[in-house]
Amino acid sequence: MKTINLKTIEQNDNVSLYSICFNGNDVSEYEDFLMKFKDNSTLN
Repeated sequence: MKTINLKTIEQNDNVSLYSICFNGNDVSEYEDFLMKFKDNSTLN
């Protein structure tokens, strides 16, 4: 069974951005996505 945690990515007066982390991972799915595709020139 997977456990899911909610992580705050960014928060200000107008908006809050959250992402999920699976199984106690400190890196959220949003951060993982950015790391994978940041330097990929085909998908950039």
